[in-house]
Amino acid sequence: RAPELICSVLIFGVAVYTYHAARVIAPVLFAWLLIEHFLLQISFSKRELLGFFQKNGVILLIITCIGTAIIAPFVLDLSNAQVSSRFSETNIFTNQELTLASNQAKDLSGNTKLSWLLYHRFVFYFSEVAQTFLSHLSPNFLFVSGDANPRHSPQFIGHLYYLDLVFLLIGLFGFVTYGKKTDFFLGYWLIIALIPASITQPTPHALRALAAMPVFLLVIAKGLTLMESWLKKRGHFWQ
Repeated sequence: RAPELICSVLIFGVAVYTYHAARVIAPVLFAWLLIEHFLLQISFSKRELLGFFQKNGVILLIITCIGTAIIAPFVLDLSNAQVSSRFSETNIFTNQELTLASNQAKDLSGNTKLSWLLYHRFVFYFSEVAQTFLSHLSPNFLFVSGDANPRHSPQFIGHLYYLDLVFLLIGLFGFVTYGKKTDFFLGYWLIIALIPASITQPTPHALRALAAMPVFLLVIAKGLTLMESWLKKRGHFWQ
């Protein structure tokens, strides 16, 4: 499995140079896959840990060195104003309107300790992030009109076809009903992929949410295979 792991670290490492959102998505997804591949297979007893590092120590050292070499220039350049300026311009945490709304709500509630807890600016930020996250899952964004920016969407249809909705629902049913433990990785992938799009403005944003599209396609493919299997069981005409 060493060649596959080396290829993975190369691909995920190079991905951080492709787009702003990938700088968050690629490292987190790779870390999860690495944990799932190695650490979830052992019970962390002293004997098993020793055996684990004896067996996998070399490959872990290799991929660590390769990964560090690839992303080191990017990490060293994070302090560069040109690198960080884009995020500082678009992230919702610099939105002063949310802070003002928080302060106003606390003033109207008498600035009590409870109001400071209920109307803390972090509550407003969390609410805003949750809303923008869900906006990328809305039927309007996915199927009806897509991104409001004409550079990212033709405006008369979403980012998935109408017919995809049928197989998307069937696929979701299949994953919930027949899914394996490894299939839950798709849910983790979807959440991580939408985080960069959820903490920036404007939203919903098709380009920043692009890394989530393969999850929808995989679920749709699952729906197609389930439909094919169902038809084969109920008629020779399909064979």
